[in-house]
Amino acid sequence: MGLTIEHVSYVYDPDAPLPQRALEDICLTIPEGQFIGIIGHTGSGKSTLMQHLNGLVRATEGHIYFNGQDIDAKGFDRKELRSKVGLVFQYPEHQLFEVDVFSDVCFGPRNLGLPKEEVERRAREALARVGLSEELYTSTPLNCTAARNAGWPLRGCWPCSRKS
Repeated sequence: MGLTIEHVSYVYDPDAPLPQRALEDICLTIPEGQFIGIIGHTGSGKSTLMQHLNGLVRATEGHIYFNGQDIDAKGFDRKELRSKVGLVFQYPEHQLFEVDVFSDVCFGPRNLGLPKEEVERRAREALARVGLSEELYTSTPLNCTAARNAGWPLRGCWPCSRKS
């Protein structure tokens, strides 16, 4: 089913004398399994919209549905949502969490509470997808030439997918 965004608006600090409207009446459907890119000028609301897609921010107005369920409904499993909806921002070097490549790729699935063996299996698979050789697994991500290729930012999302 995927994600459905219905008439989502968002206002930063709505009680301020001059509230900042970041999103206004956004409607969008993203089918399951799709990779999308959002482009726009600085300050146009791209990051704010992305934060809504995996429940980091609640809409001021409107609704977001994941596989038909409202993500703001009581009892909704945000952990499940975040295991399926991965976010990759413009500068992957700002998304590094660990000191070496392999540990960094393990970060996402480890935070899903998966067993160590499954975390490592998924990390190895993701690194293979971006063509990174095993000898670079212990390198710092900031010095890794593979970090510059277009697939590198996705390495943190692939191992979180249950379909990987």
